[in-house]
Parts: sequence; structure tokens; C-alpha cells
Amino acid sequence: IISAAATKMYTPIFRMRRVYDTAVVNEVGATADGIKTLYNFQLANRPVCPSSVKITFTDSGGTKTVKIADDGYGNIGTIPQEMYLLSLLRSSIDYRTGDVQLSFATANKPINTSSILVSYEYDSTGLAAETEYKIRWLYE
Repeated sequence: IISAAATKMYTPIFRMRRVYDTAVVNEVGATADGIKTLYNFQLANRPVCPSSVKITFTDSGGTKTVKIADDGYGNIGTIPQEMYLLSLLRSSIDYRTGDVQLSFATANKPINTSSILVSYEYDSTGLAAETEYKIRWLYE
């Protein structure tokens, strides 16, 4: 016999990606100067949909287009399938304001004159009160 306390079960938090109505492709967030390792810029449209942000630029070697993305929690990092050892320090996005901060290790900064291009989805109605949805299931 299983006690009532033993049957109480909590499932993990599930993330649901909201589909926003407008996509932006290759907005220029910044233009690299080949010297700076820190870039701060604001996206033109917001609120931004979590897990929709994709950023591309040419690396400091000038030979590879690097792809990075957000994780749905405001952190920005390398896309695992790229297998590119990119050091991003304190890189993030604020989904409500569209503020992006990219901090690169010196060896992995964007090449001079490389455009840092951002593709993302946003809510053009501006009515989205929450950009992240979580569901917690509780069984008793």
C-alpha cells in the first residue's frame, strides 16, 4: 500500500514557446571594429520572444561565420551543433527591453567591419504582458 504522502508527485517546469506574430531577419545590432570585446545594443522591436534570438558574425580569423543564440532564459551562448569554442562572457538579452550585451574573449571577438546580425521574433501588438510561460503540474 502506498501512502498519500508517497503519491504526491511534482513534475518539472515545462517551457512553452509562444509564437509571436512578427519575425525580424538580420537586423544589424552593431558593427565590429576588430578591437572591442564588449558590444551593447538594443533591438528595434520588443518584447522579444524567448528562444527566438539568433546572432551571426564573422570571427576574428575572418574565416568562419559564427552562430550564437539565446537559451530562453536571457542568456546568450554558442549553438551546440556549431562545435565552435567561442568564449562568451556575461552575454545576455532582456526580452522586454530588447537590450543585448555580448562580451567576447579576445581571441574570439568579431572581425573588423563584421556586422553583428540578429534575427528574432517579437510581439508587434505590444500587448504581451509576459514573454515566458511556465506550467507546473501538481499531483496530489
